[in-house]
Amino acid sequence: MSMDNDDAFADEIVEIFAEEVGEVLEQINKHLSSWQENAKDIPALKEIRRAFHTLKGSGRMVQAEQIAELSWAVENMLNRVLDGSLNYHPLMVQLVQRVQQVIPALLHAFRNKQSVALAGVNIHLLVEQADALREGKPAKSLDDFTLSSDIEPAVMAKPAVSAVTADLSGLDIAEEDALGEQVTHILHRIDELRKDWLQLRKQLDGLEQSVQAFDSDKMNEDINRHLQHSDREIKELKYFIKTSSEEMLIGAKQTQQRLSAQVDKELHIMHEVIVQNEAEQEIARAAMRDALAKQLKLWSLGSAMGFSLLAFLVATFI
Repeated sequence: MSMDNDDAFADEIVEIFAEEVGEVLEQINKHLSSWQENAKDIPALKEIRRAFHTLKGSGRMVQAEQIAELSWAVENMLNRVLDGSLNYHPLMVQLVQRVQQVIPALLHAFRNKQSVALAGVNIHLLVEQADALREGKPAKSLDDFTLSSDIEPAVMAKPAVSAVTADLSGLDIAEEDALGEQVTHILHRIDELRKDWLQLRKQLDGLEQSVQAFDSDKMNEDINRHLQHSDREIKELKYFIKTSSEEMLIGAKQTQQRLSAQVDKELHIMHEVIVQNEAEQEIARAAMRDALAKQLKLWSLGSAMGFSLLAFLVATFI
């Protein structure tokens, strides 16, 4: 891609961005009424938040800073509602409606390299409203917010400096100086963005040349071969995990059964030992009782014989 085609390429990017903005605004309009009717309609709220997230990202990518800044302010507010740290407020719906109204004007100003002020949009008021609602601070109604519609398309299509000069007649010197400084700053910023864009185009040209240096057929073949190899590895891994899980489950069941049988066997043996010990103890106690009975009988017999002998001796000597 040569440098001569930079302007055409930039215009193409802007047109793609404009188409995306139109699609996103349709998505917001599609889900906003649902959220307005039911504050707990989380799916609708998520779609609205996603739409502003897209506007923020795409706006930053193409350097549409006003659209990106405003979209980020609204997205940040909606994030707080989604995570439960901020309660729904009817002014949130009103804010989204007003932002819907001004984004086409912001897009028009961006496409024609105009100042936002010339598009009749007070973006700072909308950002402040979003920040106030996000922080739970008192917020004012936007019923009186209007988008200036008295700016002729022909005027809006002119360069920013000419439009400012044509609109300075009703301003005092201080306002004229302030607006002139703002326009100068914006033009300087636009010039810096153009330089950044050209630098990016150089990098993209170098990248394009590097890509063209590769053999696309060989690259596709290598990628397909790598994907097939990865697919086989994934299938083998899935089979290994499945087989291992089944084997582990079977092994666990078998181990449980063995342990259960072993415990039952040990309990049975312990029961038999206890019964046997009780029987042996009973036999020992019976034997002890018999031995004691015999000892008592012998002692009684011995005692009787001793007394008889003693009586005989006493009777003999007397």
